[in-house]
This record gives sequence, structure tokens and C-alpha cells, in this order.
Amino acid sequence: MIARERRDAIIRTLKEHRTVEVKSLSESFGVTEETIRRDLEKIEAMDLGIYRVHGGAYLQKEFDKEVPIGLRENIILPEKRRIAAHCLELIHRGDSVMLDCSTTARCVASSIREAGLEVTVITNSLSISSTLADCDSVKLVCVGGTLRRSTHSFVGYLATRSLEQFHADKAFVSCSSLHLDFGITDYNESEAEIRRLMLRNADKRYLVADHTKLGKCGVNQIGGFELIDALIADCPLPEDWSRFLQAQGLELIGC
Repeated sequence: MIARERRDAIIRTLKEHRTVEVKSLSESFGVTEETIRRDLEKIEAMDLGIYRVHGGAYLQKEFDKEVPIGLRENIILPEKRRIAAHCLELIHRGDSVMLDCSTTARCVASSIREAGLEVTVITNSLSISSTLADCDSVKLVCVGGTLRRSTHSFVGYLATRSLEQFHADKAFVSCSSLHLDFGITDYNESEAEIRRLMLRNADKRYLVADHTKLGKCGVNQIGGFELIDALIADCPLPEDWSRFLQAQGLELIGC
């Protein structure tokens, strides 16, 4: 199969399934992963609403640049587990913890389960609820609302109204993007509101973000950096980021 035919086949797959992974495409076409990455780079340049991410690509829904959860769950997983390990060190027996619908927060939930921590978890995530549903050591509080299938999360008026009634010792919240000038942002308005409320209603507020979020800006602002107490990242930050966050008085964990 020539390169053009392979790229056409990848585009057809994206239109049918919305996501592709580099590894599976490499195996399917019998070419190297680097070849697939070059294919995806050229496909992205065609301006078809197809975007590359680490480990794959996705077809954007209209006005929604958010990476589908099925793809997010499988990309940079070791980095997310590393962040979750740092989070687990901050959670103690008897704590009440808010977790958003991010795949990093799901890794935190899995770590809580594996450690058998006796905690209360408040979440709007269907995936986290499923992970902890039969975990006897966890008191699980599920925030109801309208199910957003692309993120397996509950959002909307009922979700925010419910969340306003809760307070937690700690909140572990992610975002779509982090920008030095525009702060903490998200691609979806409803998710931004949920995350803002979780941070406001917790005593200790942790932002969990891998390196792919840095320097990007979504449409909906969650808040400025004054909304958080610490940033938990997967690797050392660029020097300009380290200087900025330290000037804000923010704790850097795992960096």
C-alpha cells in the first residue's frame, strides 16, 4: 500500500471511529510507528478537523477540541500514574476528596482503591464511580446530573447544584490547558464550572496536569492560578513556568 492510500484509509477510520492510535495503525499497516506519525502530521495539515495527540489522533466534534475519553485513557498513561502516586501521598485516612472526570483523576481513584484507603470520594465521574463502586474502604458520593458521554461525566444544573452542597478536605482537579497569561482553562463550559466549584469547595486545592497541557488555552476559564494551592506535574517544568509559579507562591509537586 502506498503512502497516499494508507493516509486515505486512516482518514476513513477516523471518520468512522473518531479516534486512532499510532501503535494499532502501525501493526495494521505493517509500517513503523514513526511512519504513522508522519502520516498523521500530513493528515492534520489537510484541515479536516483531525488533530494529533501523543500516541494517536482524533476527529474533532463541531466546536469541541476535547480529546475523546477513549483515546485519553490510553495516552501517556505512565505519566498519569506517576502523578497519581504523588497524589496518593497527600491523601490520608479519613480525608474527604473531590475528583473530577479527568483520566488522571481516574488513576488517582485506582490508586486509592489499591491502597485500601478509608476516605470519602466526591465525584461527577461515571468512570470513577464504577472504579470505586465495590470498594468497601471508600464512601462514594456521586454528583448527579446530565451524562456527558464524551467524558463519562455528569454536568449541568443538577450537577452544579448538588456539588455546591459539599465540602472536601482536598480536591484533585485537572484541565484541558494551562497558560501563563490566561490561567487554567477548559474546552467545555460545563466541565469548567464543575472543576471551578470543586476547587472553591476544598480546603487544599491541587491541580493535576501532565506536560501536554502547558502553553495551551481553552475557550472556558476555570480560574486564575490563585484558585489552586499546588500543581502536581509529571516532569520538571520549563524554567519560565517554574519561575512564574514560584512567584505565585504555588507549591510544585513531582517536578
